[in-house]
Amino acid sequence: MPKIAAVAGALTAALAFFTPTAQAGEPGTDHYSCGQPRPPQRDGSRPVQANNTTGVYRGSSFGCGANGTMVPGDWLDYYCTTIGNDGRGWTYVSVYERGFAGWAFEDYLPYGGSSVPCPIF
Repeated sequence: MPKIAAVAGALTAALAFFTPTAQAGEPGTDHYSCGQPRPPQRDGSRPVQANNTTGVYRGSSFGCGANGTMVPGDWLDYYCTTIGNDGRGWTYVSVYERGFAGWAFEDYLPYGGSSVPCPIF
């Protein structure tokens, strides 16, 4: 058994060398849990108008409470995109004329949401 443990340890160390790891603040995709502070504004695109009614959540998951609901015609400012714990794309948006912000499921956003990755914290 000691030989198996030694081989497993060496294999783990070797794989760790080849496995990329994200540093804090580095762009990437990672679920933003409910209530986590908003990400930085990284998307320099112009505001777009919502074309669907959908919730804007406190995290990148439908399980997080909603901060509000966007409706068609609302102006949206995209911050960045991430992958939720559901494996789907979420964009952090500011619905600035109505005074709330949060995460929106990208299937309901114009142009599929932001294309700029959020940092991993």
